[in-house]
Amino acid sequence: MSTAEDATDRREPAVTVLPVRFVRWITQITRVYAVTATLPATPVWWSGKSTADRAQDGVSSSPNVSLEADVSALIRAEKAALRLIARAEQCSQGLARKLEKRGHDTACIAEVISGLSEKKLIDDRRYAQLWLESRLRFTRSPRRLLSSLFARGIERDLAESALKTVFDEEAEFALLSRYVKKHSRKKTEQNSAENTRSLRFLLKSEGFSHQAIERFFDDE
Repeated sequence: MSTAEDATDRREPAVTVLPVRFVRWITQITRVYAVTATLPATPVWWSGKSTADRAQDGVSSSPNVSLEADVSALIRAEKAALRLIARAEQCSQGLARKLEKRGHDTACIAEVISGLSEKKLIDDRRYAQLWLESRLRFTRSPRRLLSSLFARGIERDLAESALKTVFDEEAEFALLSRYVKKHSRKKTEQNSAENTRSLRFLLKSEGFSHQAIERFFDDE
């Protein structure tokens, strides 16, 4: 190859700035396929377990069920889980439900979920934060956002922590303002003392902070 061609090859590629959501998605896909490419013949968190260990974990130790069959079932469940992760961020309970619907064994699902969690391919805290960020453009109150996370199997402390992380002062105030605007459309009377008291109570019951509520009424 000529010197000119060498110089061309050494030139840095043009840098394209991608939206944050695409960067996260690409990073997640890269991580998934990197793990898939290095998977051993048996899942790493399953290897070396004795028949007694398997029985204790809830996997049948009957002579009629071979170790090969158990490992094969685990690999199938793992591959199905990785395909789902490649499509979108998953939480542990949501992924478990999807695998159950696809007919995978409950014990295999538990092993797969545990292994993928250890590898950080599924992380309920990360899932909660990304899910909340994707919903900020909608007019939902904090209480309803938390309820939706609970319904997806996210533990209360993780959900509340994620909400605090995503909800900075400006993000909460913007959501509160949109929520009030939507709610006010249903009112026939505006700026009455009764409506103000009712609105304050509503905002508090929907999980908005005292600081955000006071800021809204101070700005009016």
